[in-house]
Amino acid sequence: MVRGSASGGARQGLGLLGATARRPPGDRHGPGLPGVSGQGVQERVKRVVAVWPGDAAGGTLVDMTEQLAAAFAQAVAGKQWNEVRDILHPEVDFRGMTPARVWEADGPADVLAALGTWFDEDDLIEAVEALDTDVFADRHRVGYRLRVRNPDGLHLVEQQAYLSERDGRIGWLRIMCAGYRPVTDDLQPDPARAVRVRGSATSSPVNT
Repeated sequence: MVRGSASGGARQGLGLLGATARRPPGDRHGPGLPGVSGQGVQERVKRVVAVWPGDAAGGTLVDMTEQLAAAFAQAVAGKQWNEVRDILHPEVDFRGMTPARVWEADGPADVLAALGTWFDEDDLIEAVEALDTDVFADRHRVGYRLRVRNPDGLHLVEQQAYLSERDGRIGWLRIMCAGYRPVTDDLQPDPARAVRVRGSATSSPVNT
C-alpha cells in the first residue's frame, strides 16, 4: 500500500534536483518524445535484463544497472507504466519525497500508483529536457527534467532517482522531487502563475 505523509496541500510532482545533461541524450530520451531514436523501452528492458557479469556480451553489473536507470527514466517520461512495472522487482523497496509529501511503497503496484498521481492523465509530457546518469559506491543515479503541459500551463519537472539492482530489476528505489515549476513557452520562470492545489492532504493517500 502506498503511504504518504503530508507537509502541505499544493500538488507538486516528482521533480529531481539538479539533473544536468552531462551525457548526450541520444536514444535515452523516452519513446514518443522529441529526440527519440532506436528501440522502444520494452525491447531495451529485455536487453538490459539479459546482461549479466561475465557473459558473452562482456556486460557488467554496473552496465546493467546503468541501463536500468536510463530505461526507468525513459519509461516514466513516456508514461509507459507497463514498462515501469517490468523494470521493478516484485519486492521493490521504494521511498519518494515530493514538496508536499513523503511516500512509501512495498511493491510495483504501489510505485505505479504514486507515479500515476505525480503524472496524471491531464499531464502531457512534451519532451525530456535533460537526462543524466551516474554511479557511486553501490548506487546508481538518474536525473531527468521533463517539459510538462497541463490545463494550468507549461511546467518543468525535475527528478533524481537513486537505485540498486536486484535479480536484473530495480530492487531499491528512492526518488526526490523538485515539483511542478511554472514556466513560459521559452522555459523562463513564470512566478506569477501559482501551482494548482489538487486535493487536500486527507482526501486520498496518493495525493501530493
